[in-house]
Amino acid sequence: MAKGLRAGSVVALGLLLASPLAAQDISPVFDMGGLANAASMGAVINSERARAGQMGAPTMRGMPMPPPGRAFMRPAPAAAATVPMRYSAPPALRREVVSQFVDRVRRHSPENARLIQEQLAQHDYRRIYDGIVRPYGLAGDDAANALAAYLVLGWMIVHGGEEPPPGAVRGVRAQASVALSDSRLASAEMHARLGEEFKILFVTIHAGWQSARREGNLGRYAAGVADMFRNLDGIDLRAMQLGPAGFGRG
Repeated sequence: MAKGLRAGSVVALGLLLASPLAAQDISPVFDMGGLANAASMGAVINSERARAGQMGAPTMRGMPMPPPGRAFMRPAPAAAATVPMRYSAPPALRREVVSQFVDRVRRHSPENARLIQEQLAQHDYRRIYDGIVRPYGLAGDDAANALAAYLVLGWMIVHGGEEPPPGAVRGVRAQASVALSDSRLASAEMHARLGEEFKILFVTIHAGWQSARREGNLGRYAAGVADMFRNLDGIDLRAMQLGPAGFGRG
């Protein structure tokens, strides 16, 4: 995931799907350079915090969740890694999820909302997401895949771009499956809305990460990402270990 998306100073042409694992590369398609600074990252964090406050705690991206990050504090049953959580996301639902995301950012940073809206209008975030995560087995419209990808990316950013250990992605996917099996999240529509929002967050955060790398702001960006996960998802990625069974306490 570390090399999957590179942000250019000018939005470039199409998406190039490439070889497996971290060796894959995608041409510059998503210019999110503005998210590389702490103030801009804060706008996204605050937009998600606003949603969480509206929906009530505990939350995961503002959706009702079991007590904070509990599913990611212990290994999940091995069978959970293959439990299908596929969903259908028709265009109307995708447009609504994008609109709600942009509106939340706009409350805290109109400029970043404009930037995000422009990029999401010009480029297919779903295709970008799939191109990055396919080698990790997380592509497609599956809510547990999208949540696992989002969490593993956050961990990689916070831990200096370290690649997940062998088997770790499968372990996190199993934990995500358990989290999303909660009765408050089990509906097909909830899975679709969560899955699409995790994809948008994944692509946005990944693009900001690549911009931060280019601009020399990796430490500050990683701190902002760590704060977002800790404050909103109840997961302290700095303290979390990642192994074949997924996340565990350090």
